[in-house]
Formats: sequence, C-alpha cells, structure tokens
Amino acid sequence: MASKVAKGEILAPKIISVNDCYKIAADIVQKSWQRYWDNDNKGRYIYDMIPTVGTKVIFPSNRISGVAYCRVLLHGTILNSDSYRTGTADTPICDCGEAFETTEHFLLHCNRYEKERKEMIDLIFHSGITTNQNQSSIITEAWLLSPSCERGVNRPYNRIVKEALFEFLDTVNRTIYY
Repeated sequence: MASKVAKGEILAPKIISVNDCYKIAADIVQKSWQRYWDNDNKGRYIYDMIPTVGTKVIFPSNRISGVAYCRVLLHGTILNSDSYRTGTADTPICDCGEAFETTEHFLLHCNRYEKERKEMIDLIFHSGITTNQNQSSIITEAWLLSPSCERGVNRPYNRIVKEALFEFLDTVNRTIYY
C-alpha cells in the first residue's frame, strides 16, 4: 500500500504522509521479523547473543578478521570441536590437550594463546570499561562476540571490545577457517 501511495496510484489521507506510511510498513516488518526470530527453533546460539532483530553488528575493516569473526559466531570454524562435529577431524580435543577445542576454549582458556588473550583483556579494561564484578568473571564467549547494553557494555565500548577481539583473531597463530 505504501508503494501505491508513493506512486500516486491511491491517495492517502491528509493526516498521514508517505514517510509515515514507510515508517508504519518498516515497523510491521520489524515486528514480524522479531516474532519469527523469537519463535523459531533454529539459530538459538546466535539468538542468545543477539536476541533483537536489527541489532547493528560491528565488523572489522580487515576482511580476513571479518570472515574469522563470522565463522566463530556461526560455529563454522576448523577448530577441532567444529571439525569433529562435521567429520573432518579425528578428535574434538585441542592440541594443548586440556579440553575440547571449542570457540570458548579458543577465546578464553587455551594456554597456547595466553599472551594474545592477556593483550586483548588488557586492551578492553584499560579502555575504561568498568564493572563491579571481577574482570575475568564477566568475560564470556558471548560477551566478547556480542557485547551489548544487556551485557553491561554501552555502544562506544562495544567497538573497543570488538576491536580487541579482532586484534586477538589477527595475532593468534591459528587458522580457524579454510
């Protein structure tokens, strides 16, 4: 209907403008998409991190880091846990021998990346992000991949957290996708 009003095929009441029509249509689409996202049974890992449709996701300017970030978000990496699940690895165990090589293990626990992880965490907390909790207790996989106001990170700090994560992905000596 909004397109017909815009083309002049039908007249809209004087109290509603074409822009108002577009806003109403956009609102209907947004609410419909949100209802579908809330009720679908697929993509729940991403839903847990990004529950609101239309959330702006920050990507790096470096394409390689951007692809790595998307792969980590979608669990489509060649980390051993993902590769084992898809039949391309013999074991889900990390080369460090401590645990399954999951995204969480890779980002937060693997002793092979301690230096890079420390640099990432230092960059995050030296930027001014403050919390009442112990710093290490708030840093989770979801917090790093999708920092948001719900997780205690405002928009300016969201960019800082993401840039620290992208730097981590750039500096670790680990290929995480083909």
